[in-house]
Amino acid sequence: MAPQPARQSAPRVAAVACCFLASASHAWHPTGHGTFECTSITSTNPDLWLEWFPNGSVTCKYGHTEVDGRCDHPEHGVRRAPCRCQTQVEAEYLIVKGAQMSLWISLSALLVGSCCSWCTCRGTGYVQRKLGPD
Repeated sequence: MAPQPARQSAPRVAAVACCFLASASHAWHPTGHGTFECTSITSTNPDLWLEWFPNGSVTCKYGHTEVDGRCDHPEHGVRRAPCRCQTQVEAEYLIVKGAQMSLWISLSALLVGSCCSWCTCRGTGYVQRKLGPD
């Protein structure tokens, strides 16, 4: 019988996968780890705000976004820019987009967790067979 090539054990593969996922999730951020701050919040449409303040700022009904709509975070530090009130359609779109992203991340975590559990159980069975009965 020909010798079989060495295989990596299931627990080792599961451990490597879990470490990789932990480091990837810690480092992931689409635009950076800094923060974004609005220097002012304005709106020319009174239907989009709840309260107007004497300095020209407003309290928005559906939230606010950067004037050009990006609100990107810098890699480090704070980025400031003027903001405007969002429309109801923009707010709904961003909520749906965020919910879909959360769903995909959750499903991916479930799949990876299931694979890690399967590998761990398989590896445990392998170890028990190697050790034999008590």
